[in-house]
Amino acid sequence: MARSSLRRLANTLAFFVLVAGFLLVLLLPRVPPQPAPEEAETLSGVVSYVYDGDTLEVVGVGKVRVIGIDALDGHNAERMLSQSRSYGLTTRQVEHWAREATALAGGLLQGREAVLHLGPTRQDDYGRTLAYVHVATDAGDQDFGLLMLDRGLTATYRNATHPRQEQYLAAERLAQAARKGMWQDARVRP
Repeated sequence: MARSSLRRLANTLAFFVLVAGFLLVLLLPRVPPQPAPEEAETLSGVVSYVYDGDTLEVVGVGKVRVIGIDALDGHNAERMLSQSRSYGLTTRQVEHWAREATALAGGLLQGREAVLHLGPTRQDDYGRTLAYVHVATDAGDQDFGLLMLDRGLTATYRNATHPRQEQYLAAERLAQAARKGMWQDARVRP
């Protein structure tokens, strides 16, 4: 093959590669960049009310449901009965540990500035903001959900996955092994 024919073939191939690359760029769907976990959106405000061990009111934000934890419910009879079956507790024990969780949450959060790290889903079906809650303590910035799990006053929420789930499950297992909080009475472990 002559030199000019090879050059023409190389130029033609280069042209087709460029056109194919251009078409590929045009035809590929554009996915907006996702923020890294440490860049997730945050809000902050003073905690004005603690409803229970996993739900609070934050000034300027509204009602917030803490991602990743599930506190016992001492107010809803149907939920108490369901939780007593799930954990092998009496309804009286469910009420007791629900009060303990609410008391600790109030002591840690009430009237204090909280930083809310919003989750992948911004709101639950009840319109509550879903967030990891961080609060300043003597030990520094603390993940409130992790504190509640460490003390055995909540269980890990298992109905949805979330970025900190493995860490939360590990904290729950440690609290169970040490029989902390509700785990000293619970006969069933999730």
